[in-house]
Amino acid sequence: MHSPGILVRYEAARNALAECVRVDEVQVIRNKAVAMQVYARQAKDTELIEYATEIRLRAERRAGELLAGMEKAKGTRGQARGSTDGSGGIILEPLENDNPPTLAEMGISKKQSSQWQKLAGLGESEFETHVEEIKQRTVRSTTYSLDRSDGEWFTPPEIIEAVRDVLGVIDLDPASCDEAQQTVRAARYFTAENDGLKQEWAGRVWLNPPFSHPLNIRFMNKLIAEVASGRVSKAIMLVNVLPSAWLNDALKACSAVCFTRDRLRFTHKSGKVQTNSHVLSIFFFGPDVEKFARRFAEFGCVKSNLRPDSVPSEDKAEPSGHGDEWYTPSQYIELVRDVFGGVIDLDPASCDQAQQTVQAKRYYTKQDDGLKRPWSGRVFLNPPYSNPTPFVDKLIEHHECGDVPEAILLENTDSSARWFHKSLKACSAICFPSSRLRFRHGLEECSPRYSSVFFYFGDEMERFRRFFTAVGTVVIVKAPNNSDHRQMTVLVEWNGQLLS
Repeated sequence: MHSPGILVRYEAARNALAECVRVDEVQVIRNKAVAMQVYARQAKDTELIEYATEIRLRAERRAGELLAGMEKAKGTRGQARGSTDGSGGIILEPLENDNPPTLAEMGISKKQSSQWQKLAGLGESEFETHVEEIKQRTVRSTTYSLDRSDGEWFTPPEIIEAVRDVLGVIDLDPASCDEAQQTVRAARYFTAENDGLKQEWAGRVWLNPPFSHPLNIRFMNKLIAEVASGRVSKAIMLVNVLPSAWLNDALKACSAVCFTRDRLRFTHKSGKVQTNSHVLSIFFFGPDVEKFARRFAEFGCVKSNLRPDSVPSEDKAEPSGHGDEWYTPSQYIELVRDVFGGVIDLDPASCDQAQQTVQAKRYYTKQDDGLKRPWSGRVFLNPPYSNPTPFVDKLIEHHECGDVPEAILLENTDSSARWFHKSLKACSAICFPSSRLRFRHGLEECSPRYSSVFFYFGDEMERFRRFFTAVGTVVIVKAPNNSDHRQMTVLVEWNGQLLS
């Protein structure tokens, strides 16, 4: 049963779609539905997920109908007049400025155009069935996650084979289950019923602990203690890499670590397959560092002799020793400057090299410590991804008090982070780039593992939309200033009507 608020929004959105006669009008509704999906998936609000998914699909179908109509109209555009040659036929005269916009001008890819026109070609019952299937699939993909408390996600077989190659034999898997052992085949293993945390560990150990907190920390601490005692001679551990004190402990204790390059495909005990949403690290404890490095190089970048501060940030393309010194591509800086009217007043998290492109009137380096300096004017912020929270907090604080009337924040789409939700509540508009940005360090360029997002703070939302539409999907966002992100309702306008 849908709540009354959802039903009101649903009817308003459908009415707005029915009244759309141009593709760009439909795009506005679709983009807002896409943004709603992002919020709803993070909040695990299944009702809002279904609503946003259905509106997105209906908008795409309507866009497909309009695009198909534009295709049919090619070659037949013009103004009708009576025949003058006695044939009685209709002669078309070309209209002035009668060139329809291209897909690129409308911000639509050829693939999207093809998919949307296929939706438009479906019969009513077939389309309604398709909508229900996609809604259910979207809800399932949201409610299942590698962070589920049951923790029963099985490591990909190719990783287990690499582990076996390095360790020789897996003597112990202390956080496992009967189903996982079909692949791991450890000499001994402990299940949740055995409680591996209360058992003695020995020999060559493979550990894929539950990703849920605090079990992940407890298993990791026990492995470090068993290695230090000498009871565990070698070990390989797979964990979620999120900068924290416990991760620093692992970096200090291990011999080497592989920062995975690509997402891995885990299998749930139910048969569900899911890729990881965060960077994963594979830690090695033992003397055979070169063997580990050779075998695991296919999965990512292998580092040894690590310091705690060498862990990569969530959005860096590769752990390359450059830390947070990755510079925003120049074409995006130009767009930021266009939105600000030509001038960036302040770049509070920068360096001398980055200013060759940014050219802010003022900037703070790591040595200046921008967190201790005054912020004012139009601000562009690409904070250190290893610790963005204090920078985001300061930006929002100065924006809300009026010191910073306009700002653009470039960050990764880590929707699990507190700063991400604070930005959602405080910003006026968001741009989700359609492709991954390529960041620069010296002559080196890298695309991040995860997508990026631009948050706009200020009153010139339409100006931001106009310039950043070329980058990707732009959504105008309005949210209650005092709303809790866990209960946040996205406010959008459908045909000028504000809906909550």
